[in-house]
Amino acid sequence: MYVLGAVKNSGAFRHRKGYTVLDAVIDAGGINKYASANGTKIYRGRGKEMKTMDVRLGDILNKGDRSKNVELNPGDLIIVPQGIL
Repeated sequence: MYVLGAVKNSGAFRHRKGYTVLDAVIDAGGINKYASANGTKIYRGRGKEMKTMDVRLGDILNKGDRSKNVELNPGDLIIVPQGIL
């Protein structure tokens, strides 16, 4: 499982049962000051089977909206984009 982009410590993280996008971002040290958190995406699968999911991470972090806190699968890739400076 990987977290890349506008987080403090991009990298690979160990998946565990019940692991969510918020857990992964916390493991990556949280978002940095340039993050556009509501533009976060999860890429799941490979090749033609690749699915992209939009995640409003900002709503999870700022509003406590746990309904948007997606449970992850092993091998998922999370990208937190950088916003306009």
